[in-house]
Amino acid sequence: MVNSKTRFCVAANDFALPGWEAEHGLALWIEAGNRRFLFDTGLGGVLLANLNRFGLEPGRLDFIVLSHGHNDHTGGLSPLFDRLSVPVPVYAAPGLTRRRWSLSPPVTAEALRMTPQNRGTFPPREISIPAPSSALLGRLSEHGLFQQSGTPAEIAPGITLTGTIPRTSGEGAGGAFFFDPEGNEPDPVADEQALLISAGPEPILVTGCCHAGLINTLEHCSRLFPDRPIRTVVGGLHLVHADPDRLRRTAEYLESSTVRRIVPLHCTGAAGIEFLRRTWTSGRIEPRLAGEEFFL
Repeated sequence: MVNSKTRFCVAANDFALPGWEAEHGLALWIEAGNRRFLFDTGLGGVLLANLNRFGLEPGRLDFIVLSHGHNDHTGGLSPLFDRLSVPVPVYAAPGLTRRRWSLSPPVTAEALRMTPQNRGTFPPREISIPAPSSALLGRLSEHGLFQQSGTPAEIAPGITLTGTIPRTSGEGAGGAFFFDPEGNEPDPVADEQALLISAGPEPILVTGCCHAGLINTLEHCSRLFPDRPIRTVVGGLHLVHADPDRLRRTAEYLESSTVRRIVPLHCTGAAGIEFLRRTWTSGRIEPRLAGEEFFL
């Protein structure tokens, strides 16, 4: 196993350093072992500009991982491929291209200030993978470059997809998600999977939105890889709309887990970050912004 640190460049995130661009989405450029890859691609409005600011060339990518099929993780895929002279493999779980809607409040400062009592109802917002990205995946599939699997798989040395994550803890998907705009068919976001990097000094769990819940995700990894205790979690935890009970259960679970550091991004939410800072005494919270580079 390679014993060098893993490099992360935050290419899309809800908040950014001055002079960088932000959007409600997630994209991470990751260098682990001798592989360079993107974990998610954001909404599509900032990825290429921020990669350019980092001095990162998309043509150097070995592959792309899509955590799940929401537009804030898949929207940058088609613009990115327009910059590639040679296509690269894309990994995802089945169901990523299904159409889906949200009836949750939008993740805006105004909506987040609302209390449950005054939120009222929100019109359905389609949050499917954008049509250009979906069409691209169809073309890649014809050439064996869009690889869908719900089972755990090592896609490169020390880089492993978790596959579909069982929902056993009672955690929800973190929002009112549906396969229809009327809200009749709930969408559990079962296509979400995470990534385990064990190419460096210690295992790192990378999450897109953690719609399966952090407890379920960590439990799934401990069953799959009992010899790889996770010390660090990087990514979105979708605590932005979490109720007090879910926040409390998450913090209590972390106290008994092997995790000692969380780098919260995207949909974790300011309230979720502050709650964990106050109540999780055995670890530390290290938020990052778009434009930041760090090594783990």
